[in-house]
Amino acid sequence: MRTIITSKSEPRYIMDVNIDEPLYLKITEEFDQLYPGLRNHYSIEEYIQALLRTNKNLPYRIVTSEIAAISGSIVDIYGEKALGAYHKMVLLRLIASFKDISRNIPLPSDIINNYFKLTQRIISKITSEGIEKNCDYYLFSNDKFAKDLGICRLSLIPAGPVLLDSGWMPLKYFLRRGIVPFIKGLILVMKYRSFVPVLKMHTYITNPIVMSCFNEAGWIKFYENVADMMLLAKHYKGVYCAGWFFDPAMDEVSPEISYIPKQIKMLGGDTFCIGSDSGVIKDSTFMNNNRKKLVQEGKYNPTRYVIFIPRKKLIIWRKKAIQ
Repeated sequence: MRTIITSKSEPRYIMDVNIDEPLYLKITEEFDQLYPGLRNHYSIEEYIQALLRTNKNLPYRIVTSEIAAISGSIVDIYGEKALGAYHKMVLLRLIASFKDISRNIPLPSDIINNYFKLTQRIISKITSEGIEKNCDYYLFSNDKFAKDLGICRLSLIPAGPVLLDSGWMPLKYFLRRGIVPFIKGLILVMKYRSFVPVLKMHTYITNPIVMSCFNEAGWIKFYENVADMMLLAKHYKGVYCAGWFFDPAMDEVSPEISYIPKQIKMLGGDTFCIGSDSGVIKDSTFMNNNRKKLVQEGKYNPTRYVIFIPRKKLIIWRKKAIQ
């Protein structure tokens, strides 16, 4: 991994992740033996170029018609397992190409380090499995694979306890609550000129590297990283998320994560209640017996909140913190 600085105010980073060449050649040989002719008919490099052509402001899980057509053809001819194996090769080639595809992307050094750790984990996973095992993991229907692919093609940014992608403000959330919340959301967008692009948070609770940052210090470091990104990439309008853990009720329900909504208040972010549903209840009680018990006793109603922190407030907070 190398860091190249072109000027004091505008650092540019180039990621250089090395993949063990003998291991890569071994996996390639295994792939060609299992699926002869596949790489000749469906070039991995062309597939990668199609992935990289995907609009960066689309959600990370979006599969374009171009990619859907190619992957569909692979499944039709070679089978679904072959597509999973093919995607292993795609991930390795993307990681090997990091230096080229990240050449002009400005990122803070902490995020570069996160990319490095996550891609090393992906490499280790693939090389330990070989080409034939666990192919179901590497299909678009698996959100974990979608996240790994997003990391490898740099459409997902590992900024700490959550991943980030670029998109637009979700006015649909406000509309679900009625016309008044929608108008409030629209006023927010107009006030900060923040419809697009904004950074959206995504949890990755099954990834130990991401979850190792899910603590109070890790979240502060996350906001520092986001502010530093905005200083380097001036087009981002702010950062937002919809989640149950932004609920002020965490103070009583889960004091161990009550710092999360408190940090939003400290940063001057806007918070909007958008209600509860079965999905919110499932997410908030997952692997937490205390919250599950409180829900069952009628003492806690898991509620989703949308939070938004405009770039101006994040940058002001960041500059004060480093003075």
